[in-house]
Amino acid sequence: MLKLNRIQTFFIGLVAIFLFYIINRGNQIIGSERVDGKLLYYIEVDTNMEIGMQIFPVIGFEYNSESIMFNGREGSNYEKNKNIPLLIKNKNTQEPIIYTFETFWLYPLFYCILPFVIWAAFSLSYIEQRELLIINLKYPFFKKEIKIPPSDTHLIS
Repeated sequence: MLKLNRIQTFFIGLVAIFLFYIINRGNQIIGSERVDGKLLYYIEVDTNMEIGMQIFPVIGFEYNSESIMFNGREGSNYEKNKNIPLLIKNKNTQEPIIYTFETFWLYPLFYCILPFVIWAAFSLSYIEQRELLIINLKYPFFKKEIKIPPSDTHLIS
């Protein structure tokens, strides 16, 4: 049986979400080869929607004496002929990963915002200030209990 107050519950969830993010990013790096690519040119694509034209960078690199080109993330800005770090996962040259701070570390962090908001709402509103969340390994798995301050224990007996 584990007893947690609302702050402990909040931080355990925060650590779990951050750990998931770190493991996911580490999984992308482990077993990948790092190569350098270069911006070749930009292309404009008509989406036939209200968005209009989108601009994608076309990045080229060489891998095992083979020239490969791919489209980068829409709206990315790179300088021409400047090295762009790439990761090749499991020798799959069809899906290279751009290894910059914005595209590799920052962009996936946005996917952690929704679980964080949901967890914060749960842990800070479901568990009130004077309550504890009790986690059991038998049914009921979760229940709440009112925390009794040490000064009030003499009133119980």
